[in-house]
Amino acid sequence: MEIARRFYELFLFQWKGYRTENAIAHTYFLWALLEQRAKDYTKARRLFQEATERYPTHARLLQAWALMESKCGKLEEAQRLIKEAVENDKSLEPVLKWKMWGLPPATAAAAAAIVTAGTAAPGAVGIV
Repeated sequence: MEIARRFYELFLFQWKGYRTENAIAHTYFLWALLEQRAKDYTKARRLFQEATERYPTHARLLQAWALMESKCGKLEEAQRLIKEAVENDKSLEPVLKWKMWGLPPATAAAAAAIVTAGTAAPGAVGIV
């Protein structure tokens, strides 16, 4: 595991060669998942935070962070993150229907319909 950590750190912070933005975002994603598996949620959270500061509309990063927070029992933060992910990528809207997000089924369906249609401002039907 330590070798993987060193590789991720090298690639993100010391590499002088060419890197695509997608490769950088994906490296943050992989490193955060590694830290989750190692049960170092503080480090995983820090990596997700750094990544989403750099790529604030990267829906898959936000979704993965939301799933981690839900597993850690931080449901309000998880809900905020998943809603933000869906706002940035409407193809993720079916996740709003998952029971784990704690939205009542009618609210989740209405929120998903509004997000899909793109007709509501953020905050409508519980989407913040």
